[in-house]
Amino acid sequence: MEPGQSYHIYNHANGADNLFREVENYRFFLKQYTKYLEKVINTYAYCLMPNHFHLLIGVREDLSGLTGHPSKNPAVKGFSDFFNSYTKAINKRYHRKGNLFIRAFKKTPILSEHQWQETFLYIHLNPV
Repeated sequence: MEPGQSYHIYNHANGADNLFREVENYRFFLKQYTKYLEKVINTYAYCLMPNHFHLLIGVREDLSGLTGHPSKNPAVKGFSDFFNSYTKAINKRYHRKGNLFIRAFKKTPILSEHQWQETFLYIHLNPV
């Protein structure tokens, strides 16, 4: 994930599971999202559905000094840590094991203003 680049990020629950089973799950997801990602991305839009989510984000320009290892991309590491944290908490809360999310989250780079606008609308209209 490149500094200064916007992305449509999305992922789905593994199998027939839900990512969010109760209101508190949504709150916790957003709390962990903020904890792991607020220093590396800007969030422009999001939609949380019971079994999937969509985000429109921009990777911040200056990410120097945000990871202990120069070869690790701070945005990718932030998302990885965030998903792992949320999965561990949900597994513990609901006495489940294994992956909560489909393996790799999807990230589509936004390459034009038109694509950004279309993605923004798509995310907001997703629940409809």
